[in-house]
Amino acid sequence: MLIHLALSSNIKNSAVRVLICYPNLRIDVKEDFTELTKSLLKAIALKKWKTASNIIFKHENIVAHIPDALRRKINEEFRYLSSDCLQKGISPKEITAFNNESFVEELSIKCPMWHSAVNGACGMSLNPGEEKRKRSFNVIAVATSVLSRFRNPTLSALAYRISMILLHGGLSYLEIKRLNHLGIRMSPDSIVELQRKIGTSSDAKVHIWKKSIEDILTQQSFLTEIIQKQFISKDDKHATDAAELNETVLKSYSNYTTTTYKLCVQLIDDFRVMRGDAYNTLASVNDALQHLPNERVPRFR
Repeated sequence: MLIHLALSSNIKNSAVRVLICYPNLRIDVKEDFTELTKSLLKAIALKKWKTASNIIFKHENIVAHIPDALRRKINEEFRYLSSDCLQKGISPKEITAFNNESFVEELSIKCPMWHSAVNGACGMSLNPGEEKRKRSFNVIAVATSVLSRFRNPTLSALAYRISMILLHGGLSYLEIKRLNHLGIRMSPDSIVELQRKIGTSSDAKVHIWKKSIEDILTQQSFLTEIIQKQFISKDDKHATDAAELNETVLKSYSNYTTTTYKLCVQLIDDFRVMRGDAYNTLASVNDALQHLPNERVPRFR
């Protein structure tokens, strides 16, 4: 089928004639168009797509069919969004990292039609002010979260974040259930389960933090024990200031561990090199001991 569009104009108005040639060589000529239809056909023929799209929303015969087309398009966008998006990240780490701005930016890429619709609903112009644009992130994110969770309950990252905020704010059990029914936050059982996961993660961090501090304290005790046993408590008048760092000797020390031994010997040796000594001395051990308190002790977060 071949369609030929002929445009002509005079001083008063423009004429539009459409010739449709079918495979069976039958030809139809259409030229009885309203002014709005003529404008639309001309805009399409001249590839003025922005003008054409604006005319479509003014055309009574077309605009009546737009809601259905828009519904199908947004349905398709949300189906794609459900497959992989920030809203699916519901681990403690992912929920902590979730932010509304990134989510809205993701919407603008994966759901452009929906993103445009909610921006229009928010009264956002093409070039809004920075403050208004940032405030819109929260509104768009919450609205999208509620709607997407109705479609796919696994899209719950923002709902979990809101739940955590409200839980720590002292929200009652009945209020939690009510907001859950409204789709704004998670159920009480879900948020308790998340709290357990966060608690497990925090326990692991505490153990790592505790171990780091204990390692430094053990090294300090080990170096102090070396000084005490090899230098301060020695009765041998012919003793030198050389430190005996043989592992066989140091194994009997109460603060000895394989890891502590290796770290301390390496630290003492580093200070020996810095001092330019030929062997490890009391001074090198003292330098190592004084250095340890300056080590950055990790802080629990």
